[in-house]
Formats: sequence, structure tokens, C-alpha cells
Amino acid sequence: MWAFAIIQSPKPPEHIPEVPIAYHHGYNITACGIEKLHPFDSQKYGKVFHELNIQGQYIVPSKCPRSLLIAVHPFWFLLSLCYSLQIFRAIEVPIFFLPAPVLRWRVLNPMLLATHGSIIAGCAAVTNRKFGINLSGGYHHASSTSCGGFCIYADITLTIYWIRRWYPEAVKKVLIVDLDAHQGNGHERDFIKCPDTFILDFYNDEIYPGDFIAKEAIRYGDNFNFEHTDEFYLEKLEIALRHCIKVFRPDFILYNAGTDCMQGDPLGNLNISSSGIIKRDEIVFTHSIENHIPILMVLSGGYQKQNAATIAKSIKNLNSKFNIYT
Repeated sequence: MWAFAIIQSPKPPEHIPEVPIAYHHGYNITACGIEKLHPFDSQKYGKVFHELNIQGQYIVPSKCPRSLLIAVHPFWFLLSLCYSLQIFRAIEVPIFFLPAPVLRWRVLNPMLLATHGSIIAGCAAVTNRKFGINLSGGYHHASSTSCGGFCIYADITLTIYWIRRWYPEAVKKVLIVDLDAHQGNGHERDFIKCPDTFILDFYNDEIYPGDFIAKEAIRYGDNFNFEHTDEFYLEKLEIALRHCIKVFRPDFILYNAGTDCMQGDPLGNLNISSSGIIKRDEIVFTHSIENHIPILMVLSGGYQKQNAATIAKSIKNLNSKFNIYT
């Protein structure tokens, strides 16, 4: 496991809004239209938020302060993000000719907002002993010292670090449930041989990233392909969650709810229907709530225009079942 820096801890947020959902209008990523060269729908966060029509005060994060970032990301890594080529390599869009201030404004700042959103929504889940949802985040290809796959900051690792630091009596053992179609190699590299972090990862082994070193951190994994149906996938998920919770007994669940496993996704190459995604999320939340385990949901990948509608329907379904924001 990477040795996280020991720093003087900033204080946890003093006030968590009544609605445990994090969103900022700056989540959406735009860079002079160049973002359209990547299949990722960088506008999906705003679409989901407007579909939800949230009533009441929700979490509005600021840009993640450096005092939080340096707990996980070393200074040399943060310094490397001043160079356009480093960001180009991570998000796979030809933006290396854009000046660094533009990239920080249009690419890094939205991801800093989303990273802080994950941390604060995680705090909301712990303090209300139920749930938090960040309408962005889930940068599961980013580790403490590397970035890639449209992921810059390791918001999953950062969230786990800070909730453990801020709420040591409440959170020691964390279960990461990663259901994005891609292997979550970033957080896996950060938590290799960490006994207090249990990683469940369902992914397509035939696509990016194929990180064999990171796979050593997966304590319950399963591979899926285009032939697997909703019924098969959801049955496997039920079995996996029952096993992981019974064996590990986590204090907190971080749910990486990628929707790139949905039918037609150009990168995920899996075959889960929209209704299957909605049922998947309900299953994860049901196991969490029935076992009295706080859960944070982050959105992660999903590369179709219809993803936003499916995510919004799923969160509305969670709200109807568990009264999240009404």
C-alpha cells in the first residue's frame, strides 16, 4: 500500500446540508468543444441534476483544497499537472496545444470540484448514518501517483483517507464496490495489501486498463462480457454483496456506480439494460441499508447520451425506496 503523507488534518465540514447529494454547476467539462472528441458525455452531471429537480439545500462543493489533496497526492504529481501533455495523456483528448491556465479552468477545476464533492458527500453518509451521492466523481483509474482513463485526481482514495481521519471511531473498514465496466486500477494500486479495505470489482477483463499489478488488490472479483444478461449479472451481484458484507463487516461502502456497463456503450462492451442498472443500484443500497452501513455513491464512467436519463431514473427510484432527498 502506498504510504500516505502524514499532515496536520484540516477540520471536517461543520455543516452538511439536509440533502446528501453533491452537485456544482462547474462539474461539466468543456474545452472549446474539443471534449467532443472523447465519447464521454462531459455534460451528463448537469443533465442528471436537472432531471432530479431536487428540493431543499444540497451539497455545493468548492474546489478541493491543496491541504486535502496532499494527503494522498505528492507535490511532484500535482506539479506535473501544470503541463498540458500530462493532462492529454490522462484524458485522451488532443489538448496539448492549449495553455495550462485554460486547461486548469476547463478540465482540472471541474475535477477538483467533483473530488471535493465525493469527500463531502462521504462525510454526509457517515454523519447521517445512511447515504451520500456525488453527481460526479468516481475517478477510479487515478491513483496517488498516476492518472489516466479520463481520471486525474484519486477521489476514491482521498474520500476514504479523510473519512477515516475525521471519523476514526465510525469508519475503519471500507468496502469498495466498483461496478464500472472497467477495472478500478487506481484505487486498487493505492490499497494493495491494505487489510482494512476490501475491493469488490465487477468488470470486463477484455478492455482497458488490464492492470495485472492492481488486480492483486481485488478480494472479490468477477469478469463479464457482452453475452451476460441482467439476470446473470444481478444474481452474481447479490451473491457477492452478501459474501463481502458477511466476511468483511465493513463500516462504510464506497459505491463506484459506473454506467458504462449499459447496452450500447462504445467502451464498456457489456449488455446490462437501463432497467438492469436501476435494479443494480437498488440492490447495492438495499444491502447497505439493511446492514446499517453508510454508503457513498459516485457516478464514474458512462459514454452514451442516454446515460444521464438512466442515472436520474435510478436515483429517483432510490429516493422512492429509501427517502434520500425528500
